[in-house]
Amino acid sequence: MIPGFKASPLGHSESVFLLGIGPHSGRREFFFGRCCREPYGLSLTLCSGVPPKVLRAFKAFEYIPYTSLTSAARQKAERGEEDFTLNANGTMTAKKLDRRDERHISPIEWQASALLAVELARKHWPDGELRAKALAKHHEVVNDLADRHGWTVAVAYDIHQRELMHRSPQHDVSSLHDSALNLVTTQLLVTNMKTSQPLPPSPSPSPKRPAPFDAVTQPKKRTRVERGKCFRCGFPNHMLSKCRADRTVAGKTPVVTVANRRGGQALESTDGKIFCFAWTRSGACKWGDACIHVHRCSLCTEGNHGAGNCPSAA
Repeated sequence: MIPGFKASPLGHSESVFLLGIGPHSGRREFFFGRCCREPYGLSLTLCSGVPPKVLRAFKAFEYIPYTSLTSAARQKAERGEEDFTLNANGTMTAKKLDRRDERHISPIEWQASALLAVELARKHWPDGELRAKALAKHHEVVNDLADRHGWTVAVAYDIHQRELMHRSPQHDVSSLHDSALNLVTTQLLVTNMKTSQPLPPSPSPSPKRPAPFDAVTQPKKRTRVERGKCFRCGFPNHMLSKCRADRTVAGKTPVVTVANRRGGQALESTDGKIFCFAWTRSGACKWGDACIHVHRCSLCTEGNHGAGNCPSAA
């Protein structure tokens, strides 16, 4: 049984969607598979229930939309509900993989599908182990882009890079390609401009004389949040790259600063894991428990807030 999973009273051969510790990454990840009773408990088979046409595409090294690997798609295939086309000669042909909604896949569904894709790549692709590791690194890049640029940009980059990999197998997807990121962000910007509604016409000037300015009656501007506090030590007037403190505002030993993939800096915990930037800044993260980074305060080590909201730095 994979570490991190608890045995549950499932019936024989039931499909499940669980959060556990990845067997290869050692991180929190979502799994969808089939639990089968064995003499010593429950085991999880990651690749059960995959639609046959998806397996055929994997074996042929063809592009796979991750919506074809979601729990809903796999359960549909298990029930024998794959879509077929009736041919003129009376035979039935399975429809091609549906890509209509792949850009709208949710972060949690994408995480589970990405993990499964790595396992299928390891099993079915040429040089499977090497390509599976590269694909897993690509998924980490996508997670990082989602934190920094939003989920829409991250999905567009993921699709672009995997399409390119299947067209040109020598393409390396394991690292961030800035040119590809610029391309997909530009394409999204153009698409948004085309679909946006035209601005309403500006109102004609009023013939009435404007009222005199009265500072008392004007709404007060929102006070800007104080900036410049270091997430490593919590003290103001310097940023992370300039921090030389030997104690945090909470009296703790500061964490280590390391370089990230984009040439910037990140904070590393004592167990070698990177602090989640979104959680550190605001105490919230769209990935929730599925996030592969540390959700803890880098100043006081508490788990209910990030350094940006640490009471010690108030």
